[in-house]
Amino acid sequence: MKKIAILFLVNLLFSTAIAHGEPVRIAYLQSDIHQLPCWVALEKGFFEKEGVKVEVAGIFKAGPELMSAFTAGALLRKI
Repeated sequence: MKKIAILFLVNLLFSTAIAHGEPVRIAYLQSDIHQLPCWVALEKGFFEKEGVKVEVAGIFKAGPELMSAFTAGALLRKI
Protein backbone atom coordinates (compact mmCIF):
# COMPACT_ATOMS: atom_id res chain seq x y z
CA MET A 1 0.00 0.00 0.00
CA LYS A 2 2.88 2.38 0.77
CA LYS A 3 4.31 1.89 -2.74
CA ILE A 4 1.01 2.89 -4.31
CA ALA A 5 0.79 5.99 -2.13
CA ILE A 6 4.35 7.01 -3.01
CA LEU A 7 3.77 6.45 -6.73
CA PHE A 8 0.58 8.51 -6.53
CA LEU A 9 2.43 11.34 -4.77
CA VAL A 10 5.28 11.33 -7.32
CA ASN A 11 2.76 11.34 -10.16
CA LEU A 12 0.88 14.23 -8.55
CA LEU A 13 4.08 16.25 -8.12
CA PHE A 14 5.16 15.65 -11.73
CA SER A 15 1.69 16.52 -13.02
CA THR A 16 1.56 19.74 -11.00
CA ALA A 17 4.99 20.85 -12.17
CA ILE A 18 4.19 20.02 -15.79
CA ALA A 19 0.88 21.87 -15.64
CA HIS A 20 2.61 25.01 -14.42
CA GLY A 21 5.40 24.73 -16.97
CA GLU A 22 8.02 24.55 -14.24
CA PRO A 23 11.01 22.23 -14.55
CA VAL A 24 11.00 19.06 -12.50
CA ARG A 25 14.17 19.04 -10.40
CA ILE A 26 15.84 15.67 -9.93
CA ALA A 27 18.97 14.40 -8.22
CA TYR A 28 20.48 10.96 -8.54
CA LEU A 29 23.32 8.67 -7.52
CA GLN A 30 26.00 8.40 -10.18
CA SER A 31 26.98 4.77 -9.64
CA ASP A 32 23.70 3.16 -8.62
CA ILE A 33 22.20 0.92 -11.30
CA HIS A 34 18.71 1.68 -9.91
CA GLN A 35 19.08 5.09 -11.53
CA LEU A 36 19.41 3.57 -15.02
CA PRO A 37 15.91 4.55 -16.25
CA CYS A 38 16.60 8.14 -15.28
CA TRP A 39 19.97 8.17 -17.06
CA VAL A 40 18.47 6.69 -20.23
CA ALA A 41 15.53 9.10 -20.20
CA LEU A 42 17.88 12.08 -19.79
CA GLU A 43 20.34 10.84 -22.42
CA LYS A 44 17.70 9.98 -25.03
CA GLY A 45 15.65 13.14 -24.41
CA PHE A 46 12.51 11.23 -23.40
CA PHE A 47 11.42 13.91 -20.94
CA GLU A 48 11.65 16.67 -23.54
CA LYS A 49 9.77 14.58 -26.11
CA GLU A 50 6.89 14.37 -23.62
CA GLY A 51 7.02 18.10 -22.89
CA VAL A 52 8.54 17.74 -19.42
CA LYS A 53 11.27 20.19 -18.50
CA VAL A 54 13.83 18.46 -16.28
CA GLU A 55 16.59 20.15 -14.33
CA VAL A 56 19.31 18.00 -12.77
CA ALA A 57 19.79 19.50 -9.32
CA GLY A 58 22.63 17.21 -8.30
CA ILE A 59 24.58 14.06 -8.98
CA PHE A 60 25.85 12.31 -5.87
CA LYS A 61 28.26 9.50 -5.04
CA ALA A 62 26.28 8.04 -2.12
CA GLY A 63 22.87 8.16 -0.49
CA PRO A 64 23.93 9.99 2.68
CA GLU A 65 25.47 12.76 0.57
CA LEU A 66 22.22 13.12 -1.40
CA MET A 67 20.09 13.11 1.75
CA SER A 68 22.29 15.74 3.41
CA ALA A 69 21.87 18.01 0.39
CA PHE A 70 18.11 17.38 0.41
CA THR A 71 17.69 18.19 4.10
CA ALA A 72 19.88 21.28 3.74
CA GLY A 73 17.53 22.57 1.02
CA ALA A 74 20.18 22.48 -1.71
CA LEU A 75 17.93 20.51 -4.04
CA LEU A 76 14.81 22.62 -3.66
CA ARG A 77 13.60 24.98 -6.36
CA LYS A 78 14.78 28.54 -5.87
CA ILE A 79 11.89 31.01 -5.66
